[in-house]
Amino acid sequence: MGGISIDVVPVIKDVDDDSLYYIGNSKLGDWTVTDPKGHKSWSTKVNADNDSEYKPLVKIFKWWRRVNCPSDVKYPKGITLEKIIADNLGDSSLSTEDFLIATIQNIISAYKEDYADIGINPIIDDPSEKIERNDLLSRYSTNDFKEFIYKLIEHAELLNLKGTGNETWREILGNQFPKDSTVSSNNAHALICENVCLSAPHKQRPMWPMQKGGAAFISAKVITPIGDIIEYQNNGLPLEKGYSLHFRAFTGVKPPYRVMWQIVNTGVEAANANCMRGTFESSDEGTHGKRESTAYTGSHSVQCFIIKKGACVAKSKEFIINIC
Repeated sequence: MGGISIDVVPVIKDVDDDSLYYIGNSKLGDWTVTDPKGHKSWSTKVNADNDSEYKPLVKIFKWWRRVNCPSDVKYPKGITLEKIIADNLGDSSLSTEDFLIATIQNIISAYKEDYADIGINPIIDDPSEKIERNDLLSRYSTNDFKEFIYKLIEHAELLNLKGTGNETWREILGNQFPKDSTVSSNNAHALICENVCLSAPHKQRPMWPMQKGGAAFISAKVITPIGDIIEYQNNGLPLEKGYSLHFRAFTGVKPPYRVMWQIVNTGVEAANANCMRGTFESSDEGTHGKRESTAYTGSHSVQCFIIKKGACVAKSKEFIINIC
């Protein structure tokens, strides 16, 4: 049982509703009502509405909190953390990794500029249908919440800088996260594919002044000609021709902004078709999406740029697509 921790909290049962309890709040000097059964029903519904991916995501966040929360700081936990996550969920149809990153970015976007940066806490409403005007963050100081958001920002920037390999996740989630087991020959091949795209002479330099401090990421959905969806990792094994590719950008930058894309093709087939590209293009699937297809043999890169007030405030790493 080593490593297991249990919070023991004295409660008082409500005399009119035995599903409600009162918890002592030492900070405010009063008692806060809570609805454990209501919270359970709410989380079950949120989970069902999100392809049963919400509860596994919550477990990841709680593990992240356990690994990263300093002893002298109180990051949101329990129902407070669960509600913050639920209010800012990414697309549950994405891979677990992209779902996690998108949710982190949504939390940063929602709370950084308007709250953490200026030292105030948002109001996080209790999801119970029986409780009104209960702010779940009332027991947390503004410094607690600020440190929580800034740690998420730190890790988003780390992922943006180093990529989403296992070693980066080990820095974020601890050494119990598995090491990268990819064999060296595959690593060498991936490095060659990446260098081909990054060193392409037709790849244009960004036209905007660059500002530091933001992070952006790309998710990729690959659909076969018969409609099957397959997972594809950045710089993975070659895909066959005829697949449709759906890229989506997500970022912690607060709107309004626009997403620009740079697609770089390489190889003889793309050159013969006069389709090497390398310029900057707008989104064509909503405000955050780009649709492409696997048309030319070779290694190709996709990168997104977040443009705000005439400057690039965040950019993703290149997402490499290999086609056979």
